[in-house]
Amino acid sequence: MPPVSHQGRRTARLACVGSSSSGSPQAAPQDTPSSGSQAAWCRPLSGCATAFGPGGGAATQGDYAADVPSPQLPPIVALGKFDALHRGHRALAAAAAGLGGAPWMVSFSGMAEVLGWPARLPLVAPCDRARVLDSWASSCQGRAPRECAVPFAEVRTMSPEAFVELLAQELAAAGVVVGSNYRFGYRAAGNTDLLQQLGPQHGMRVRVLGLVASQAGGGGAAEQHQQHQQHNGQPQQHSGVQQQDSGGRQQQQQRVQQHSPEQRAADRQEAHDAVSSSRIRHALAAGDVADAALCLGRPYRLVAALADAATSALPDGPALRLPAAALLNQPPRPGRYQVRAVLTAADTRQELTPVRQAVAGLDEAGLTLHGSGDLLAALPAGAQHLALDFL
Repeated sequence: MPPVSHQGRRTARLACVGSSSSGSPQAAPQDTPSSGSQAAWCRPLSGCATAFGPGGGAATQGDYAADVPSPQLPPIVALGKFDALHRGHRALAAAAAGLGGAPWMVSFSGMAEVLGWPARLPLVAPCDRARVLDSWASSCQGRAPRECAVPFAEVRTMSPEAFVELLAQELAAAGVVVGSNYRFGYRAAGNTDLLQQLGPQHGMRVRVLGLVASQAGGGGAAEQHQQHQQHNGQPQQHSGVQQQDSGGRQQQQQRVQQHSPEQRAADRQEAHDAVSSSRIRHALAAGDVADAALCLGRPYRLVAALADAATSALPDGPALRLPAAALLNQPPRPGRYQVRAVLTAADTRQELTPVRQAVAGLDEAGLTLHGSGDLLAALPAGAQHLALDFL
């Protein structure tokens, strides 16, 4: 598929996810939807820069991407939470790259604080996200996806129309990819049908993907709707998207079919079998690292900071011990696990020791890596993290 045209859009030189002058997102009024005026953090996304923040982590509030010479491609945004960076998320990134642009994973920061959700560890350590995204390049036309975190407090009251306008005009997106259950706008008023109507009005192609089943291999997803393209300034509907007649009879018939008992049962089964961040959290809580790996498309990785590491003498030999506070992402339930262990720099893409097979013990107090006390005795210069891939 040829690259999407970027004519009529501003040339993006810097990709920015910023914050207010106080250094944190400001809460927006919560009574009425916002009209969507430009926020201070908004910048067009770039098709030529790598948006990783300091230390190799994904760009976060206040980070700017480097402006480096490379072929300019229009940014195509995949929208979602992207906590786990699982196979469904990879399918969205691959679809974004398939539209001929630079794939961007656009999520929202500060949702838990704004909505009062309890704090919890992420599924992917922040310092490990760049490694995962780099590994997706082979599924994304050779382009590693990049990340942009939009402050949730500044967009939560935007109407669906204003949010789509922000994507097109402020982030300079040439296309949008979402999952079939995606909702957006004030009080989640917008759905994929509305996105498919609004996107082409702003020159954006829209692709909606079905849920990725955990049994399926690879990173592909069934496409629920065909992409919408601009044709002579008007949205062009492709086969597979039914046209409505003037009386809306097809729409009514579709609504009846979609809500039949058989369809509802099929939808429930699809949701149960689908890859999701919630499913991965449940798998970890049950100690089922195999199911977590199936959903992720890679072994589950736990990353711990080495600052408070110590050596413990155990019957099976010296062990490396780390407190629970050193864990940077969600651990599996307490127990003993077979792992591959490696020491890394601040950026986990930089491995500083050979990978070793080991047994990791997890309990409420922290992590014990059995038979690995020697790691601290000859700690490589620059080593900051212990990374464990669960087998």
